[in-house]
Amino acid sequence: GGWLKTPDPQSLKLHITYDGGETFEEVTYDTESYGGIWEMVIKSSSTSSKDRLFLGLDKGGVYEVIIPAKSLASGGN
Repeated sequence: GGWLKTPDPQSLKLHITYDGGETFEEVTYDTESYGGIWEMVIKSSSTSSKDRLFLGLDKGGVYEVIIPAKSLASGGN
């Protein structure tokens, strides 16, 4: 995840990889005013084609992001 260290509100950006870090896809979410990403937890399910990513923000708040598990379809990581 990316966040500039400023007090100004800004878009939350995630950099997602489906190939073990060879390439990354940038996804931008709504503007937030609560600071950077403090912690990330991913929940995967063997019965679902999606991963659930929970992001704890530095100044409070939690984002839940649903990530399609392209890696399951392609056989990657």
